[in-house]
Amino acid sequence: MSSTFIRQKSRLVDAELALVFDSETAFDNLLALFKRDVAVLQRAALAQAQRLVSCNQVILGDAERVRVAQGLNEFAPTVAQFKSYQHLFDYFNEKLFGGKLPQVVLNFSRGGSLKNAIGFFAPHRWGARSEVTNNTNWKDVRMHEISLNPIYLTREPELTLSTLVHEMCHLQRQVTGKPPRPAYHDKKWAQMMLEVGLKPISISRPGTMLGQKVTHEIERPGEFYRAFTQMPSEYLLPFSHIVDPQKAHKKKVIGKAKYECTQCQMKVWGKMGLSVTCDDCQQRLVCEHDESEELEVEA
Repeated sequence: MSSTFIRQKSRLVDAELALVFDSETAFDNLLALFKRDVAVLQRAALAQAQRLVSCNQVILGDAERVRVAQGLNEFAPTVAQFKSYQHLFDYFNEKLFGGKLPQVVLNFSRGGSLKNAIGFFAPHRWGARSEVTNNTNWKDVRMHEISLNPIYLTREPELTLSTLVHEMCHLQRQVTGKPPRPAYHDKKWAQMMLEVGLKPISISRPGTMLGQKVTHEIERPGEFYRAFTQMPSEYLLPFSHIVDPQKAHKKKVIGKAKYECTQCQMKVWGKMGLSVTCDDCQQRLVCEHDESEELEVEA
């Protein structure tokens, strides 16, 4: 084999190796560019997802109230009101009752014989409709109801929510042992109220915590007061009742109550939840309106 042929063959091999090397380099360059573009696309997709999550949080948060204020149809006020209502029940259930209370039907009510009650508890008021639900767990289930009167939602949130907890104590009493007759406040119920930081004050039996008509005062400090002050503000009900003066009775006493000394019968009037003492008798005045007593209020 001639030396000329060997040199030509060597140059050909070198050219082929250079071509292979250049191809590998080009492939590596393309692969690097591809990885870079993929990384850019991933970062862009992640940023877009985060923006969507933030937008959803805004839409489900303060923007809902703005939509309501602007009268936009995209927002459902019923959903917002009862969503907060459920949050409140679950929050106090966990904080004050260890999460042991069963779920109930939460309602707002101002009609019937208790149209002027601040709130009430109604045992076994609701049941599942068999033609609607196929869930066998709901068969023959009877659910209790807790209802608040929307007229009294104009009170301070602390007072409104203490009424909710008052009724939750009735729920706890209903599912603990043999319950008393409807709307009666017995010793076990009174003890449950004290445990959550609400002190019962009897109207029907002054000087005791028992009877058919019993109001309460908030203990400070106390379990309810502590839970209320730590509660997230977004749990508060977003809507309140609007009083129309043209439809109100002349003796309207919305959010007010009469306080009377049981010894000298001295009387004063003020908002619900006050702690008033008679200086002459050194006795705390009894509030003569509670969660189940009727007043003359707006029709």
